[in-house]
Amino acid sequence: LPADSGGMDPDFALIEITDNSISNGIFYAGWNRSSSNPNISCGVHHPNGDPKKINFDNDNAYSSGQINWGDPDDDGDNDISPSGSHWRINWDDGGTTGGSSGSPAYNNAGQLIGQLTGGDSDCNSSGNDYYGKFSRAFSDVDGWLDPLNTNETSIEGTYDGNNASDSDGDGVLDDEDSDDNNPYQCSDNDGDTCDDCSSGTYNPSDDGWDYDGDGLCDAGDMDDDNDGSPDPSDSDDNNEFVCSDTDSDSCDDCSSGYYDPENDENDSCIYMQGDLNLDDTINIVDVVILVNIILENTTPTDIQSNLADMNYDGTVNISDIILLISAILS
Repeated sequence: LPADSGGMDPDFALIEITDNSISNGIFYAGWNRSSSNPNISCGVHHPNGDPKKINFDNDNAYSSGQINWGDPDDDGDNDISPSGSHWRINWDDGGTTGGSSGSPAYNNAGQLIGQLTGGDSDCNSSGNDYYGKFSRAFSDVDGWLDPLNTNETSIEGTYDGNNASDSDGDGVLDDEDSDDNNPYQCSDNDGDTCDDCSSGTYNPSDDGWDYDGDGLCDAGDMDDDNDGSPDPSDSDDNNEFVCSDTDSDSCDDCSSGYYDPENDENDSCIYMQGDLNLDDTINIVDVVILVNIILENTTPTDIQSNLADMNYDGTVNISDIILLISAILS
């Protein structure tokens, strides 16, 4: 985790364990980003790759003053950390040495409070060690540790990945939650293909949008608007008056509120004779369309063929043009 030294380069690595087969026996450390002086319990480190070492303390850590590390940077100036950037810890038992940098210190609740930048202690004698405050480093890792911006200041550690908490506040404990950082996802205990937390809280009896109120959430309902047209073939599955125009009569087959492509009256397909562009009025545009139909420049739909036959004689010809123009002029 970042030392946030203000001068020293940060030591950090944030590792996500994705292989559940190695998780048995692993302790997932909690953390505390409070700015209050923590009561220290221990530090854990592997100096220069050695077997794990643990040093102990039962006193409070104190906020450090300005720290001059004495190591010139690229500009030849000494690295300096600003006042208040680190916790100063004087270990009661044990200490740290070269290669311990970046290792964690824990408070008496077993929560990480900082990461080692340096100091003058060693494994055989006590001295002051300086740990970059986790409260300052948190902004570098909060996208992973607090992706929902809950502003939690601390979490408890755990052996099983469950800290007996509900991180996303959806009413389901983290160890039972399929996504414990998402209040709209947790489970599908009722087996209706809808997530029981899709409303933002755990509620299997109301776990998603149900347009037609039939008790099946839309994700698990093959006909969301109950118009008789299955969702895959419904152009608007949350509108019982819209679904398709299977019979190609230019009217929606569900405009009556249910699917009925065979009945023009039920799908509200009633047009004025001569209205070839189906805009509910007859004008010169319809004359142009009629002329093009007669000249075979346009292939009419079935409904256009019916509307073009002004004298109902079963054919479309010049007589229909005369009657259409007369109707417009009248």
